[in-house]
Amino acid sequence: MKSDTERTNRDRPRIARGIMTLAIVISGIAFIWFGFQTVLGTPTPFYVVSSGSMIPALQIGDIIVVQDTNLSDGVVEGDVIVFDRPTDKEVVVVHRIVDIVDDAPQRALRTKGDNNRLVDGWLVTEEYFLGKVIFTVPKIGYLSRILNPPLNFIFVIIILAVIFLSEAFPSKEKPKIKETSY
Repeated sequence: MKSDTERTNRDRPRIARGIMTLAIVISGIAFIWFGFQTVLGTPTPFYVVSSGSMIPALQIGDIIVVQDTNLSDGVVEGDVIVFDRPTDKEVVVVHRIVDIVDDAPQRALRTKGDNNRLVDGWLVTEEYFLGKVIFTVPKIGYLSRILNPPLNFIFVIIILAVIFLSEAFPSKEKPKIKETSY
C-alpha cells in the first residue's frame, strides 16, 4: 500500500502539468484579445448585434468586428459604423452612414438603421464614434447573450476546472511501452 507521501510526490508533476495547461490557455486567450485590440486599434473590437435595426444586413445575435478608423477620411457613405448614441452615451448603436456633413464645425455623420424608416435624429461626431464594422460572424453572439454575468463567470470557471482536472488527474494511466532489445 502506498503512503500519502508517495501519492503526493506522484501527483506533483500532474498538478504542475494542469497548472501549466491553464496558464497556456489563459495566456493564449489574452494574447488573442490584446492582439485584436492592437491590430484593430480599439479597446473593444467585438460587439454583439442586439436589435433588428440593421436587418437584413445584420441580424440579432451576429458578432461584428470593429476597426478604429479616422472619422475625417476613414469612412464613406454606406459604411456601417458603431457609435455611442449622442443622446445617451450608455447605448452603443450600429447603423449605416447615409450622409457626411462637412459644413459643421467638425465633420459629422448622419446615420440610419437599414430596417428603420427614418434617419437618426442626431449627428455622429468624433466624440461618439467608436469604429467601422469590417467583418461579421453570423449568429455566434447568441451565446454571449445567454451567458450574462454571473453565469458567464461560472461557465469560465467550470471550463478551467475541467481543463485543470483532466490534466492533473487523468482518468487512467497510459500504458508504458516495454523496451525490448534485439
